[in-house]
Amino acid sequence: MRTTRTILWLAALAVALTLTSCVHSLQPLYTEKDLIFDPALVGVWSEEDSKDSWAFEKSGEKEYRVTFTDSDGKPGVFQVHLLKIGGQLFLDFFPDKAAMEELKRNDFFKFHYLPAHTFARVAQIEPALQMGLLSQDWLREILAADPKAIGHEKIEGSTIVLTASTEKLQAFVLKHVEDEKAFGGLSNLKRRAISK
Repeated sequence: MRTTRTILWLAALAVALTLTSCVHSLQPLYTEKDLIFDPALVGVWSEEDSKDSWAFEKSGEKEYRVTFTDSDGKPGVFQVHLLKIGGQLFLDFFPDKAAMEELKRNDFFKFHYLPAHTFARVAQIEPALQMGLLSQDWLREILAADPKAIGHEKIEGSTIVLTASTEKLQAFVLKHVEDEKAFGGLSNLKRRAISK
């Protein structure tokens, strides 16, 4: 049975999430032992006919600061970790706290935004960065067939938020890593510049 606190927390999370095609998770996909750092990721990446860009900068021993800039020039900043589990590479994106503080909103408004993790499978880093985000549409199909496949909650009608532990998340993504629909179409990002 859900507690009032859990219901309120999930309601607040609903405010924070927009309806996108990627999947949000309350827990990270990594433990400290899973983290690696590959300097080959550092740089600015974009697809050939796209104005979107991903700028990866080193931000710690095993962490990146990634600024995703959309085609309208609007940036979003994330703390990103590269991890290796079951011989597979993944990225774990988490909104950068300092960047959230820069939003021109009052503290009460910002308090209602709860950060969440999103995951991408990395097929390769060089010569092109190929990654695909875990697909919300694919996950809906999996959960329709087996609602107990992974711990989750539905908010705003159809948005799925994963609530499973890191260990269960890892087992789940590894089980489905070869399913082409799970991580959507892979990007084909080319390095445009070297970052810090």
